[in-house]
Amino acid sequence: MDITLPKKANWLFTVLTVLLASFIALFIFSGTASADTSTTANSQTTVVNSNVGTNSTTTSSSVQSTSTNPSSSTSQATVDKKATSSSDNSNKSEVSDVTEPATSNANQQVSSSSATSSETKPSNNTAVTTTSQGAAMNSSSNSNVKSTATSTPQPKLSMAKALVSTQSNSVSVSGLDANSAVIKDDQGNVVSNSSTLSAYNSYVVNYNWSIPDGSNIKSGDTTTVTLPSNVKFNTDTSFPVTNSVGDTIGTFTASQDAQSGLLTFSNYFENNTINRSGTLSFNVSGTQTSTGDNNRDWLSNKIGWWTNSNMVDGHPASATWNIAFNPNNQTLSKVVLVDTIGANQTFNNDIVANTGSYDDNGKFNSNGTITPVVSINGQVVTMTFTNVTQAVNLTYTTTITGINSGNIYTNGVSYSGTGTNGEGNAEVNTSNNTAKLTFGGTGNGDGTIGSVTLTKENADGSVKLAGAVFKLVDANGSLVESNLVTDANGNITVNNLGAGSYQFIETSAPTGYILNNNPINFTISNSNVNATVSAVNTAIAKTNIKVVKTWDGVPTNVKTPAITVVLNANGQPTGQSLTLDSSNNYQASFTGLDQTDSNGNPINYTVTENIPAGYTSSTAGAQSPNNGTVNLVNNYIPVPGSVTLTKEDSKTATKLAGATFKLVAANGEVVKDNLITDANGTIEVADLNQGTYQFIETAAPNGYVLNSSPINFTIDGTGTNVNVSAINTAIAKTNIKVIKTWDGVPTNVKTPAITVVLNANGQPTGQSLTLDSSNNYQASFTGLDQTDSNGNPINYTVTENMPAGYTSSTAGAQMPNVNGIVNLVNTYIPATPGKPVTPGKPVTPSKPVTPSKPVTPSKPVTPSKPVTPSKPVTPSKPVTPSKPVTPSKPVTPSKPVTPSKPNVPTKTVVPDKPVVPDKSTEPAKANSKKVTYSNKAKILPQTGETENSLLILLGLLLMGFVVLIVFTRVRKNNY
Repeated sequence: MDITLPKKANWLFTVLTVLLASFIALFIFSGTASADTSTTANSQTTVVNSNVGTNSTTTSSSVQSTSTNPSSSTSQATVDKKATSSSDNSNKSEVSDVTEPATSNANQQVSSSSATSSETKPSNNTAVTTTSQGAAMNSSSNSNVKSTATSTPQPKLSMAKALVSTQSNSVSVSGLDANSAVIKDDQGNVVSNSSTLSAYNSYVVNYNWSIPDGSNIKSGDTTTVTLPSNVKFNTDTSFPVTNSVGDTIGTFTASQDAQSGLLTFSNYFENNTINRSGTLSFNVSGTQTSTGDNNRDWLSNKIGWWTNSNMVDGHPASATWNIAFNPNNQTLSKVVLVDTIGANQTFNNDIVANTGSYDDNGKFNSNGTITPVVSINGQVVTMTFTNVTQAVNLTYTTTITGINSGNIYTNGVSYSGTGTNGEGNAEVNTSNNTAKLTFGGTGNGDGTIGSVTLTKENADGSVKLAGAVFKLVDANGSLVESNLVTDANGNITVNNLGAGSYQFIETSAPTGYILNNNPINFTISNSNVNATVSAVNTAIAKTNIKVVKTWDGVPTNVKTPAITVVLNANGQPTGQSLTLDSSNNYQASFTGLDQTDSNGNPINYTVTENIPAGYTSSTAGAQSPNNGTVNLVNNYIPVPGSVTLTKEDSKTATKLAGATFKLVAANGEVVKDNLITDANGTIEVADLNQGTYQFIETAAPNGYVLNSSPINFTIDGTGTNVNVSAINTAIAKTNIKVIKTWDGVPTNVKTPAITVVLNANGQPTGQSLTLDSSNNYQASFTGLDQTDSNGNPINYTVTENMPAGYTSSTAGAQMPNVNGIVNLVNTYIPATPGKPVTPGKPVTPSKPVTPSKPVTPSKPVTPSKPVTPSKPVTPSKPVTPSKPVTPSKPVTPSKPVTPSKPNVPTKTVVPDKPVVPDKSTEPAKANSKKVTYSNKAKILPQTGETENSLLILLGLLLMGFVVLIVFTRVRKNNY
């Protein structure tokens, strides 16, 4: 029968319940009355499970906490997510407040310490009881909040259930408070309990607990496990705690986002009352949901959280994964995300990608969405975005389909973004991120706390190996310790191990040894408290690599440099190098090289060299050994050289200008032509490649014999200048004397001057001599070359211009005799008399007339010097006529003046025929002097004509007509 009390009697009911519970406890547990009495002062109201192994536990309604029961905690988180979601799906939160890693508004706003429950609703299998043990159970969110009396109505409880609940106590267990917890990150590194830890990173919290000997532990007794303030349970958590043989010691339960949980014992310790201890290990997350800064020095980030903490077949139902990229709002033409879904997950294809920007606090503010092109290939999801100009935060969910080893779930993403750099060139940036989620925990307990010592040795046991790295895991694969390194004696010792099965797993072999992948199993139990195990490593086989350097095409006078060669293993520098030089004959070896890595994989060695300046390599790049030897060949790069030729006289060493050469390569190719020695007798040619050359003279200097002997020289490729010389022999000289002889010339005949011309090899030389009486008809051609520039003799001859009246016995070209004399002989030709005329009969001459005295002619007048005509005057340039002047617009005549009325003549004169004037004549200006007419006739005063009224009328009509026409035209022009 249920008992229901009014609210005003609540205090009376509480007092009676406490007294009744105390009486029953003293009666049943009289043997431990003293122990119970010592803790009565700390009694608290506690809700416990009446059935062993049930995980539904809450505090009473009087306790302020973040979550008064598991369901209310989950509900609050869900409401917060919906309130900040960018879509109607509560599992697709708008991602915000991300720097590194990415975060979401949904997660920021899920509070772990804000709710105060107004009423606690225990499940049907719970009861309210008052205990007299030390510390009562705490709520799932706050393990250190004391109970206080309130006026909150209590749930109705049956008396039977109340009596049963008094059988369970909160027991004192050492090592389960927050200060006893050891936090480790996912690499096994210990993290301080005061560090700020991200809500999106996974951590492991370890406890070593113990129960004092003699403490009475019954089935249903409980103890609280308190997490440090910087971590929380990331899912609803429940698992059994067992001993080394699998017997259940108790059950641990905790709610999502809580910072404490409850360990409920079975009846195992009722009969095992000494050496009771064990371990607990939980997968948790941090409590910090935002970074509070604006660090954007990242390309992409990925995080995750459990979407639904409801357990399905021992694991959470689903997870949300969040990817953020382009935090600096760059313009990216293309972004490709390749997302790899981890094991035991199914992609739900529910991507929501929000666009926006980050504020100064690192919070993401969404202003729209972007839709990627999605392709799915098994567990690989490819998302392609184009024309990205803002930061992007996207989420999607996966359904959890099974349990992974260690309860670890991962998702990785590779990012590739194509944009432009500061120079406007396209560039591609990449990054990789992996997010991890964990849940649950493990626990063991027994009456034994043990230790283990591992010894690492080589294959024959002769050498203890230091530097081997191990991790220690329990039977469930959960990490117990990591980064365990063997010491100088090859040992690792781990203490405070609860009873159970464990494995050492080698993660890094000692230097020079192959990794041993075989797990090393051992068990801590009553019969094996201090376990010892050994591990063996096999030494890695060694090899040597010889390096030989060969030089090709190096001139004998060039010294080869020292070079450095570098050893690479699998394409990566090893840090080892060798110097090859003349001292070691350019040969050296890398020795003692591992043939495989520590995992037994062959190592591919290569050798690269630093190619010296002035050389090329026919073995450039990484060279693999051939039969253990690497041959490196360097080819000399010749340096262009130069040559200077100097031309001199063979006897006097005078520098000779004007010699012409051509430069010919060894293959006969003409390299340079028309090279002429300068005033200093030199020719300089630069930029000649390595090789053999010849100077060949093509024209000798003037007055010298051509030197046809080639002048050989070699450019050695070292960049030096080569000096060569060439000589020429001066051409020998000769003189030719010319003598003119006259023959048969009468004494009274004057011989003329003659001109003789010098010829060389039948061709006029342009030289001539004049022979006359002044030089006694003798002269010489001097300084004549005996040979041409090629050394061929020159045949000189002399010819003369034959004078009239003479013949020559040396006509034509005359060569000098052995004495160098040319004799020219001219013979006078006498005048031949004509045929005598037979004289006729002589005429008797008449008497001669005495001639008159001849007149002496006057002296001829010397003509005056002709006058040089003046220079003709250059006619002036015709004047260009000016541009015709456009006539001005005709002036519109002014309105005619109406003439004054003419005087009426005294007498009208009738003309024979009226004359119509062709032009109106303006009357002459009246004479100022008044004229008085003596007659009475009507005579016109100006014309003298007789007055005629008809003419006057006709004139007036004509004038009026003209005025009308003019007026019409003027008006037309004006309008």
